Amino acid sequence: MLLIRSETSSRGTPGSLVLANGATFRTLELPWRENESNRSCIPTGLYRLRVRSASESQRFSYRHVELLDVPGRSAILIHAANWPAELRGCIAPGYRPRVDDHHGDWGLWPPSREAVEEITRAVRRGDDRLTIAWRGDLDLTRLLPEGREFRGTAHPKNSTIEEKHI
Repeated sequence: MLLIRSETSSRGTPGSLVLANGATFRTLELPWRENESNRSCIPTGLYRLRVRSASESQRFSYRHVELLDVPGRSAILIHAANWPAELRGCIAPGYRPRVDDHHGDWGLWPPSREAVEEITRAVRRGDDRLTIAWRGDLDLTRLLPEGREFRGTAHPKNSTIEEKHI
């Protein structure tokens, strides 16, 4: 599993999450604030994943995913949310991004919970490692099937990228 962050600002940190089967989700995290607990997205790196049942959580009534061994942090989850204010350092997956017309905040259109269910199934099938990287810090060409390439700029704060068949 791969999460590619595209940028970060006071509005949050959007990205894309790609499963081993090719399914892709949009993600939303808190802004990068030096890994400050409950206020920042987590550091880039490779994390082990495990499925948490609803009975393990006081906050969620559905299965969700926990990231293990996050430096200086605990209880970092992949769970349903639609706005950064609903996060405490966790990752919210969804299908389409949106912007709040009144405040300009980034968000995700519902149903974020369906995205969590699909990711949970992938973890249970063995897709249980997550690499988190900024778009400009990752050699994406290593991850593509033969005959495909990525083209575009690769700076985390100002990037465009497209996939094309060659």
